[in-house]
Amino acid sequence: MDDRVQELARRFKHVLDEVARGREAAEVELERQQAEARAARHKLLSELADFGEAVGHIEVTRAEDRVALRRDERELVFSAEGVADRVVVQLLPHSQTEGAPPIHIYRHPDAAMRWVLSVGEGRAAAAELLFDSGLIHLLTEGLGLPAPMPALRAPQPALDDLVPDKG
Repeated sequence: MDDRVQELARRFKHVLDEVARGREAAEVELERQQAEARAARHKLLSELADFGEAVGHIEVTRAEDRVALRRDERELVFSAEGVADRVVVQLLPHSQTEGAPPIHIYRHPDAAMRWVLSVGEGRAAAAELLFDSGLIHLLTEGLGLPAPMPALRAPQPALDDLVPDKG
């Protein structure tokens, strides 16, 4: 083979080898991220089950990648969805009615990867932080639980206590 053709082949091979290494590295990183997301989802499902047991008055059913909270004839079912951190929520029997909006829980990058409850689809979806108001919303609307009193906040110290003495 001519030296110029051989050199061109070498340069192409080098570029294609780099592309292949980059693709392999990206696949490894994606799998690592998905494994971390699945572990976070598993922990979330476990925490939801622990929460239901701590509340009492709620029947809790645990299974691999699924938790159900039941009270009377109403049930909230949290199920793993996909290969990462998504959880689909069903309100039974409500979710079985036609036209019920989809409900999901996922970690949102704009919320510092905190868990978010999303109701609806696309741009019309309403989202709220799961452990601020989302779980309360789910339990009151989904299971018909009465809303708890807001958490007591520590009183703010007097402004003079916050400013150091100048003497």
